[in-house]
Amino acid sequence: MPQNVGAPDKHSEPSTSSSTQFAASSRLGERHEERPLAVLDKFVDVGGLNLHYLDWGNKDKSLGLASVAGSSQVLHARSPQGGQELPVMLLVHGMTGNCHDWDGFAERVREDYHVLALDQPGHGDSDWSREGTYDTKNYLLALEGFVDKVIAGRFTYVGHSMGAHNGLAYAASHADKVERLVMVDFGPAREFPRQSWYQPPEAFDSEEEIFEWLKSGRETTPLEILREKAVWRTRRLPNGKYAFKHDPVVSERWDCQDLWSDLPKISCPTLIMRGGNSTSVTAEYCKRSVSSLARGQFVEIAGAGHSIMLDQIDKFTTAVSSFLKTDL
Repeated sequence: MPQNVGAPDKHSEPSTSSSTQFAASSRLGERHEERPLAVLDKFVDVGGLNLHYLDWGNKDKSLGLASVAGSSQVLHARSPQGGQELPVMLLVHGMTGNCHDWDGFAERVREDYHVLALDQPGHGDSDWSREGTYDTKNYLLALEGFVDKVIAGRFTYVGHSMGAHNGLAYAASHADKVERLVMVDFGPAREFPRQSWYQPPEAFDSEEEIFEWLKSGRETTPLEILREKAVWRTRRLPNGKYAFKHDPVVSERWDCQDLWSDLPKISCPTLIMRGGNSTSVTAEYCKRSVSSLARGQFVEIAGAGHSIMLDQIDKFTTAVSSFLKTDL
């Protein structure tokens, strides 16, 4: 089982299932367009880790809440059209991100999928590792435990960056569970040496200061998205300052295992996506990865950097939706 973890003093004792209304307004004082559909904040214990995830239910608000609330295991949500079951889609963020990185995409696909967005260990509202151990092996164990407890049957996995890498490891060893795999701007190993550029200060004096810091080097991400990130990725400290939610040692201690030998083991249709302006992977690297897959496809999204689902949400959604409908 994964390394035992403990939560920092960043949130109160969680309930197993609670309703969250996305959107009202940001703490920065910027009102965003209301998102009237509620989702559920949920927590599940996986080998001592208290993992947080968002359960987006389905398009029908009342039916969606009724179909997923109060249950420790998610099977499928019921679709408003004809009462048929919706297939499950699991969304997994990258290093230093969290489940809210997928808000825009989840809103766009929840009518067709029962969407779950996970906070990986050391991120978001999930627990941190007491040992500060963040490697592919332990992330894989956490994924295995989460899926075993929460998802019954096969599902589509969509992962960004580190989440894509961990999803590759999962799909290679669980062909019976993964229906389709989408890897966003990452591959089987680091193409470039470890980067230390994304190491924020230990604390910020204000949320506006966080927003200004986030803008640096992220010219492809819309400002309104950066303002949302300044809220969802941060927590208030006892001294009144602000800090990012992720464990600060994640950036330097993520041990990214080389998984090139695992690519041929993946039997499901797999999409590898690259942002046209990404500095994390090259097009040649992605195409080489696809050539090692039994049923692979490569798509490059113009105008996007590393976080394609934030930079070009409509293009991202169109590309993923097209792939999910394509026979490979």
